[in-house]
Amino acid sequence: MAAAVIAAVLSACGSSSGSASGAPSAAATNAAATGVAADLSQVTLRVGDEYDIFQGPLQAAGQLANVPYKVKWSTFVSGPAVTAAEVGGSIDVGEMSDPPPIFAQAADAGIKIVGAQEPQNPATQSSFAIVVKPNSPVTSVAQLKGKKVSLLNGTILQYIAIRALLREGLDYGDITPVNVNPPSGATAALQRGSVDALITSRTAAEGLVEQGQARVLITGAGLSRSLNYLVASESALNDAGKSAAIGDFLQRLAKAQQWVNTHIDEYAPVYAKNNGVSVPVAVKVLKEVPIVYVPITEPIKSAQQSEADIFLQQGILKTKLDTSSEFDTRFNDLVAAATGSAGPAS
Repeated sequence: MAAAVIAAVLSACGSSSGSASGAPSAAATNAAATGVAADLSQVTLRVGDEYDIFQGPLQAAGQLANVPYKVKWSTFVSGPAVTAAEVGGSIDVGEMSDPPPIFAQAADAGIKIVGAQEPQNPATQSSFAIVVKPNSPVTSVAQLKGKKVSLLNGTILQYIAIRALLREGLDYGDITPVNVNPPSGATAALQRGSVDALITSRTAAEGLVEQGQARVLITGAGLSRSLNYLVASESALNDAGKSAAIGDFLQRLAKAQQWVNTHIDEYAPVYAKNNGVSVPVAVKVLKEVPIVYVPITEPIKSAQQSEADIFLQQGILKTKLDTSSEFDTRFNDLVAAATGSAGPAS
């Protein structure tokens, strides 16, 4: 199934590109920290983004100024699509949630997790939610037994479905999962009643609630750390120039996210436009689920292993994995320096 997940989404990704370049900056320090001496002016870093998770904060925070390498952007609709692009060699680094690297490892896809972001308090905050129609008779996850639930295979949406069901003493087989991509298709499925529930981002969920089109059944708090990863191809990491550029790019992301968390009212209109929601919804999500970049440490590695084990237990993953091999921690010190962080919340 892992190989199928990667292959099936390759054709689903769309792309757009641009570049940012300028005079050398702190990248020279980053190169030294990673033991790399490279002429970054000759490097083009090919980056896969989802819903401006990278570009929005970077641009708003001024972190795309004076980039000493070129950046070529591509936009995708899901983490598996980003994985497929990395496997296919069309991008060097991209954003995704925690499950796609698990299935990539099972398929021996040759990618590594090099950076991590999560809610400031992952125990009580979540970037995801399960929603139903406002007039739905479903008032608990247990009542989803036998129902159709929209999600996306191989992503955090599928994992949240599993964890929510397990918490109620149910299994994944107790629902009828409906694999829908892109998210707009899932929303339409909920509205026309072809699914009974929808698992989606917290941002999309709050937008639907504001429009009177949905009711939040539960958030993903306590079900997942809501991790998002910066994932790079092994070929890019083995290239001295691209590795140095990735380290610099990750630092810029960490600094940009810190700026967002302290300039919510200023950034909210950008976030609203990029995510197709109102400014009040953007403010609500940005305040209730502040995101931070953190070094990759044992709690994150442990969470990844737990996810893989649950996918295995439910028969979705066919091979027992040691997910510690998915991580490359060479940039941890750079993230800590950018954020003043010693590590993630436990």
